[in-house]
Amino acid sequence: MSKKNKEKYDTFYAEFGNVLKEGLYNDFDNREKNLRTYAV
Repeated sequence: MSKKNKEKYDTFYAEFGNVLKEGLYNDFDNREKNLRTYAV
């Protein structure tokens, strides 16, 4: 999404960025999967 529609990505990240970051530290079982998903 970040490459295809930067404005939409920026809006999404402004709303959910902190939650996504927190998930990387709290959800150890799915950390690698989440990193691949967030790197889109």
